[in-house]
Amino acid sequence: MATILIIDDDSQIRVMLRDALESQGHTIFDSANGTEGLEKYRAYPTDLIICDLMLPEKSGLTMIRELVEDFPTLNFIIMSGLTGFGEATSLEFTKKFGAHRTLPKPFELAEMMMAVRGALGQTECIPVSCS
Repeated sequence: MATILIIDDDSQIRVMLRDALESQGHTIFDSANGTEGLEKYRAYPTDLIICDLMLPEKSGLTMIRELVEDFPTLNFIIMSGLTGFGEATSLEFTKKFGAHRTLPKPFELAEMMMAVRGALGQTECIPVSCS
């Protein structure tokens, strides 16, 4: 399975995603802020990053921008609870930085699991996300 880095300052989201993804066999790393997330990815590049747009210390946008410079094939999913984080913002971000998917918060776990499978190139139905 894949290695995934979850970067979000909301510990409940990190735990929820960690539990769901580990139950599917993925190895999970996590971080509560952009600075630590950047350092973790540079030290241990993962197959996928799931990142909040608004983070303490270094925003998700700034962090992703820095990583894409050094890792142009970076595979990532962006999530955000920002008001107005709609289709236009998602498409602009996707085009500019190469996000595999953008999800507004709150999101359904099944929707995130489907996004993860797509980002990892998996097509099989995993029960937790297909019920």
